[in-house]
Amino acid sequence: MAANIYDLNSPYVPATAPAPAAPAAAAPTWFNSDRLLRGSVYLLLLAGAFLLAAFLLAASPLARWDVDLTVPFLAALVGGIGAVGWAVAR
Repeated sequence: MAANIYDLNSPYVPATAPAPAAPAAAAPTWFNSDRLLRGSVYLLLLAGAFLLAAFLLAASPLARWDVDLTVPFLAALVGGIGAVGWAVAR
């Protein structure tokens, strides 16, 4: 007598599909270049925020303050572009 596969109280329900095979050994997650690309996008967004802040600061009454936002902007921009290049090269 065949088991009723729709009866959830049945003591035995046969498998309808083969068990999935064990995945192959993948590279560790810290070695994944997707994470590096995501981080570089965050750096480039930070560079954009610094650029926007520099423009807003120059157009506001706070322009009297001697604040230089070009150094963190360039650091984030060069770091972000370098990280994109590194991730693509990997």
